[in-house]
Amino acid sequence: MNLGANKIKRLLFIGNSLSNCSAGIVYFSYRFPNTLYSSVASLNKGYSFFAYAISGKQGQQIISEWSIIMTQQPIGAGDVVIVWEGINDMGAGGLNGTQAYNNLVTICSNIRATGAKAVLLNVIPANLTGTYPNWNTDRNTCNSLIATNQTTICDAYVDLTANAAFSSATAFNDATYYHTDKIHLNNVGYDLLSSIVYPIIQPIL
Repeated sequence: MNLGANKIKRLLFIGNSLSNCSAGIVYFSYRFPNTLYSSVASLNKGYSFFAYAISGKQGQQIISEWSIIMTQQPIGAGDVVIVWEGINDMGAGGLNGTQAYNNLVTICSNIRATGAKAVLLNVIPANLTGTYPNWNTDRNTCNSLIATNQTTICDAYVDLTANAAFSSATAFNDATYYHTDKIHLNNVGYDLLSSIVYPIIQPIL
C-alpha cells in the first residue's frame, strides 16, 4: 500500500525495548526516538514522530503483525522508518543469526514496498551468553550479513558496532553507556546512539 507523497512525513521506529528505551521497571521515556527526532525536527523538513517499538517484541512477531501495524500507523511514501531488532529474535526467539537477519530483510522489504525508506541498525553487544551460549556467534553472523547486503536490503545502514562504545563483545560492562542489566542502554548510551544514527539518515530525509 503506497499512500502517496501528500501524507504527513514521519520518523518512525520499529523494534523492541531497546528502541522504546525501557529496561524492566526502569523507563527512559523513549530517549532515543525523542532525541533523534529533536535533531531531525531542527532541519525543518516537516517530519512528525511515532514509535511502534514494544518491549519484548521479536522480528518474527513484527512480521506476523504487519497488517496490524499498517492499520494503526499506515507507513507510506515520505516516511523514514528506523528498524532495530535482531536481539530478541536470537536471545528470546531461539533463532540463529541467519534467521534473525532474514526477518530484518523481510521487515525492511515490507517498509520499502510502501514507498517509505528503511534505516537498518545492527545488533549491539549484550550480556546474553549465560542464557544463550551462541549469542556472540549468531550476533556476528547477523551483523556480517547486514553489512554485506546493506546496499540492497535498506535505504540506510547504521553500523553501531563501528563505534568504540559498542565494538567489543563485552562492551555491555561499560556503565557509561549501558544500564545495569547490561542489555539496554542508559540515557548517555541512547544519546550516543542518536548521535551515530542522525548523520546517517540526514541524506535520505
